Amino acid sequence: MTKKKRIVIILIAIIAVILVLDIGVRIFGFITKSDFEQINFDTATEYSLYPYKNDILMINSDGMRLMDEHGKEKWYAAANNVSPSVDISGDYILIYDMQGTTLKLYNGKNLVTNLKTEEKITSAKVNKSGQFLVVSDEAGFKSKVTVYNSNGEEKYKWHSGTYYISDADIAPLGNKIALSQIDVSGQSLKTIITLINISNEEVTDCKTYENSLTAVLKFNKDGSFVTLSNSMLSGFTASGGHKYDIDLSGKEITSFNLDNDDNMVLNTVNSHNNTTFEFYAKDGKKRGECLMNSRIKTFAVNGEVIITNVLRDIFKITPNGKIKNCGAVNHDIKDICIYGNRKKAIIVGGSCADLVSF
Repeated sequence: MTKKKRIVIILIAIIAVILVLDIGVRIFGFITKSDFEQINFDTATEYSLYPYKNDILMINSDGMRLMDEHGKEKWYAAANNVSPSVDISGDYILIYDMQGTTLKLYNGKNLVTNLKTEEKITSAKVNKSGQFLVVSDEAGFKSKVTVYNSNGEEKYKWHSGTYYISDADIAPLGNKIALSQIDVSGQSLKTIITLINISNEEVTDCKTYENSLTAVLKFNKDGSFVTLSNSMLSGFTASGGHKYDIDLSGKEITSFNLDNDDNMVLNTVNSHNNTTFEFYAKDGKKRGECLMNSRIKTFAVNGEVIITNVLRDIFKITPNGKIKNCGAVNHDIKDICIYGNRKKAIIVGGSCADLVSF
């Protein structure tokens, strides 16, 4: 082979590599360093981050801020809370003090309702029309759940004299509530899932689980609902009929996200301290899973988009288990939140933050 031919072959090979890389970027959307934009962020203050419409909502004990996709503040609202817990649905933001007595309902930055309860609040939920429920202690009873309209006017009240209410939610139409009740009277724990029709006060005990502690209950957009216990992910119809049970016994669930009806995410850890993400649709069918060769502590979900990290490397995962390395930030990571438009995420570190496009 002549020297001239060898040079031609080398040039062809280089061009082929460039074409392959270009096609890879176009098809798979690999993120380069130019897609990481460092922004000013007050990391000395602890914020909880939530997707809100196409932006990100930042909430702490002093108030809340809305950050746009460029990392700029759109508005601020003061909201003094000792230990704020948050539930968001549509335009409405519900902020309450866990084990406290104060609750505030906002529509955007505008305060709609400022409520003071007589007993300590254990949980609260809001739907898209601004109707909300409050689970609280009650003298002479185990628990109480109260339903309010967006103006803070009481619509319905239900006392539980036998069981403690571990969680509850209000249906999208506001016509029903679902409760997870815990029976501690026997030698083992029992969970009773209950559906209540507010209009006719009909109470339906949907199912009882032995040796189970249900911690989370959530309505889907179509009025069906799901529950998550220490050993089971379960689904129910809008009328309270039982749909499915997914056995999780033997798995260590370290975190989860049930905010997206058709992309419920469970984070389990195996004996080697590696994380497996499991993805489920609202009908209980498993969509996929993804094994990470590390223990995952931080991840965010918004619709079909899952973002997580291993050390400083950022990964995007799809519900069918495909994983893509998006690059790395130059700082440690303590929180991730995906923008409402699902095109960007904020990666918050100890002293700075980055916006990541994907």
